[in-house]
Amino acid sequence: ALAAAGIDGLCLAVEAYLSGSADASSRAVAADAVRGFLSALGWLLAGCLWCITIIGIPVGLQCFKLASISLNPFGKEIYYEDEGKVGSFLLNVLWFIISGAILALGNALMGLILCVTIIGIPFGMQFFKIAKLALRPFGSSVVKI
Repeated sequence: ALAAAGIDGLCLAVEAYLSGSADASSRAVAADAVRGFLSALGWLLAGCLWCITIIGIPVGLQCFKLASISLNPFGKEIYYEDEGKVGSFLLNVLWFIISGAILALGNALMGLILCVTIIGIPFGMQFFKIAKLALRPFGSSVVKI
């Protein structure tokens, strides 16, 4: 019921934002929701493209993990299970070189921008969480708390 109320409130905020009749906080919430949705859509598309090949499936699964946390980052934590495993380490190094550093930097920058305002601080903290996952997605799990 709480999740449904949150989704209804979010839909109302987006509708008010699009109609131009929203106050500043509703506009900020709606804009962040749209950014999160577009980010998740990009991650889903990237995951589908990676999953076309058998070799790309592990990377595609990490893209799906990032899509899920982009859609709903609140109430989730990231835990690293495979700290000392060689496979996760090597895949994380490749990921970091190919795209992880840029993705983490982009999310960290967005987090810094959002933390400038009091309204944006909770959203900025979620972008920092996504930046952490974008650095090392292999061997991590997203757990609902």
